[in-house]
Amino acid sequence: MKKCTILFLGLILFTVFNACSKDKQLDEQLVGLWSVSKVEGQQIVNGVNGIYLVDNNPSGTIQFDDDGKGLQNYYFTLLGTSYPQYAAF
Repeated sequence: MKKCTILFLGLILFTVFNACSKDKQLDEQLVGLWSVSKVEGQQIVNGVNGIYLVDNNPSGTIQFDDDGKGLQNYYFTLLGTSYPQYAAF
């Protein structure tokens, strides 16, 4: 019984320590200037899902800096109206 308890505890510790490792590979892949190729979203009014909106031809870029900041500078058109998106984040 004691061997099973120790084995089970070891398995839990192994799982916990592996789950806590940081993976920066994804962040490093995002750093740089990206062209916006599609904008999509769902209109929600008073908690009720409305129409699904898509612009497959937006224009502009999003920049991801290595310090976790960035800049979005693009516009998209939905239902004939152009929406500029310019902001630091």
